Amino acid sequence: MKVLYDHQIFAAQVHGGISRYFCEIGTRVSNIPDVDANVLCPLYVNNYLRAQHSLKVWGRHVQRIPSSTLAMRLANAAVAPIFRQLRKGTQIYHETYFSRFDLAPHGAARVITVHDMIHEKFPSYFPLLDRTRGAKQTALRRADHIICVSENTRRDLLETLDLDERKISVVPHGSSLHWREPGQIQRKTQLLYVGARGYYKNFTSLVRAFGLSRLPHNGFSLVCFGGGSFTIAERKLFAELGLQKSVTHRNGDDSELIQLFRESTALVYPSLYEGFGIPPLEAMSCGCPVACSNSSSLPEVVGQAAELFDPRNIDAIIWAMESVALSPTRGTELIAAGYNQ
Repeated sequence: MKVLYDHQIFAAQVHGGISRYFCEIGTRVSNIPDVDANVLCPLYVNNYLRAQHSLKVWGRHVQRIPSSTLAMRLANAAVAPIFRQLRKGTQIYHETYFSRFDLAPHGAARVITVHDMIHEKFPSYFPLLDRTRGAKQTALRRADHIICVSENTRRDLLETLDLDERKISVVPHGSSLHWREPGQIQRKTQLLYVGARGYYKNFTSLVRAFGLSRLPHNGFSLVCFGGGSFTIAERKLFAELGLQKSVTHRNGDDSELIQLFRESTALVYPSLYEGFGIPPLEAMSCGCPVACSNSSSLPEVVGQAAELFDPRNIDAIIWAMESVALSPTRGTELIAAGYNQ
């Protein structure tokens, strides 16, 4: 079987969840006997793809220049048809993002993955000229099969678009981060937040809840991993709540993230909406207790292995954080449940 992944996400993301998803599944698909998996991306900026060795890549890595995005898209669109002629006989064409244009090789079945319905549920968070929703509808209507990463995303998709549900499958994410080595864990008095912090991520509510809780007075800090440096508005909020020294930012690779999971008392994830929610899954796989929102797909991801809270209720966030952080017994229960989940 010949499987081909297109250029879209690899030309757009230097790093990020969707491009990592495709590198992870592409690598595994390429290792299946009698499967020939390739990525067709004449010019790409993605670092995950650059580091792949088992996945065949038709293209060249280039450095991203701020003004080069449009030029790269046009170059890929122009060159890709020539490359596709080299991939005659492709049976599965997996689009890596949403395009109005059908670039599938002749005779190939079109597969596309829906990671979330954020553009449809939170349109005010995006520019008026954002074309993602329109391109998404076009791509989904022409797809022969659609993968949704959670049952919640499948329901949101069917509520938004009139699609044949028989061509939709739910395939949950796995995690490539693991740590189950025996030995005593030295937990620090710190809570962990992972990822982007804007808009529906509800980070401001988390900070306010943390500041109003007993945790800072009990020596706890809040460590934020990834998502870019703190903004001026965020630093102003920390100062307003007297948390300048209690909230810190860290960057790093997977090994550093695993270490943070191992040494943190809990991951707190207050998002209002997630198509799936990778950080809670990664936390569970690394033996870190989880406190997270009871909204969208998150209960589906964590099952009974997390302290759930209403993300719009500050008191509920405080209660969940304190229940996990100030009770070693509860933390131990959640670690065991997380491994099972």
